[in-house]
Amino acid sequence: ARRVLSPADHLPNRARSRCARLGPFRRRHPPQARPLGMRPPKTYRPARSDPMRLLTWNVGYQTRVRAMPTEAARALVGLSPDLVVLNEYVYSAEHEDFFRLLAEQGLTHLLVSDHVVGQNQVAIVSRHKLDATGAIACDAGLSEATRPNWLHVKTNGFDVIGLRRPMFNRIPRAVSRYWDWFGSATSSLLDGRTVALGDFNAPGNAAVLKRLATLGWRLVTPDEGWSYRTRSGRGESAIDHALVSPLVRVDRAAYVANTRDFSFAGAAGSYSDHAVLVVDLHK
Repeated sequence: ARRVLSPADHLPNRARSRCARLGPFRRRHPPQARPLGMRPPKTYRPARSDPMRLLTWNVGYQTRVRAMPTEAARALVGLSPDLVVLNEYVYSAEHEDFFRLLAEQGLTHLLVSDHVVGQNQVAIVSRHKLDATGAIACDAGLSEATRPNWLHVKTNGFDVIGLRRPMFNRIPRAVSRYWDWFGSATSSLLDGRTVALGDFNAPGNAAVLKRLATLGWRLVTPDEGWSYRTRSGRGESAIDHALVSPLVRVDRAAYVANTRDFSFAGAAGSYSDHAVLVVDLHK
């Protein structure tokens, strides 16, 4: 169950009444990094006419609070999002300026997944009201990381799930059991307009993701580029994806490693080791 904290005092006065915040998550290294040689992400040019644009970014906090630079907020805003999912995140009041800048650009609604000591979290920021009433909680068990690495909200006619699939070291069949739980727990959402997006910690051709296709889910992965590059630069892979229900139309998807003024991933001094996944939707 989620608990509502105090009003969003880190946002401007005009945004406070429109924003709620839920209570703070973990990370380990992604599996099966592929060798270098994949084509790098192209510069992504926002199309302002798109009805709904979703971004997801693994910020790489592991279990530590890090400073969130305002340059990152400006770079995200520059991609013209309607909703942003931050995963492998740890909430802190120190991020006040980051969220204030997003709010000033219209992203005034913020929810954060429950806090579990020693784990990281998911945060969702949106232009539209976020409603967690009746939301599906991740009660898959398996480890303490499952619950805080998941956040389900309703917004603008969509069910949106922000997630990061934990690594589950030394837990038998945990990855398969996690996605089996996903398929069962979200079956009622297949008849609506649903998007689940984040760090799946698996390539798009993974057997566990192919099984979800037999249930009706469609995997959305950009045709080119990588979403994860090791800090050493010796390996890269595409492990950040979206799953959409049959009623959701996807116009396009792309990985964005950097903008003109900020590097999300892939270069010396990049903020994270994950690029941003951009998904454009129509209802």
